[in-house]
Amino acid sequence: MATALALTSIIHFESDAWINPAEHTRPEFSWQDWADKLEQERLLQNNEIEELYAKRIQSQSNTDITFQMETTLKQILTIGIIIPRPATVRDYLLKYSDITNLIPHVCQLARKYLGKDTNLSLEVYRDQESEDEYLALYVRQEKYEERLTDKIEEVCSEYEFMLFGKSGWFIVTTDFRSPH
Repeated sequence: MATALALTSIIHFESDAWINPAEHTRPEFSWQDWADKLEQERLLQNNEIEELYAKRIQSQSNTDITFQMETTLKQILTIGIIIPRPATVRDYLLKYSDITNLIPHVCQLARKYLGKDTNLSLEVYRDQESEDEYLALYVRQEKYEERLTDKIEEVCSEYEFMLFGKSGWFIVTTDFRSPH
């Protein structure tokens, strides 16, 4: 019995720390330190949750933008618009997604004003000197009609006000090239 008593008095386990009861030393405990530590852990968990949520929202937003862009490109193709470099147009619309909904409307206007025999080509124009870029719907005809620029101006007057406050730019123009 004396041996068992001696062993328990030498080493005693308390609060995750080994203590010699003979020395009567205990680690300092503060309720405030404990509460602060719990609060820090809670904040870290909340930050991690917020970061994951933000990544999910961003991913969902990118998915929505991509879906909207692909739908727009399909609509454009169904009304007979040519897209010679679709990857370039996609990249532009991903960068300036706030004009995506406007594109089918303008293409339909151009088709209405310019007729089904007019070649319409959706392309990204890049100015080499100023590094400026914008989306362009090029109007091309076999035999250019006299009033073509007037018709293009009519189309532009119908939609240009909708570009106000948008990050991207979109024009209807002609480069007087052959449609082939």
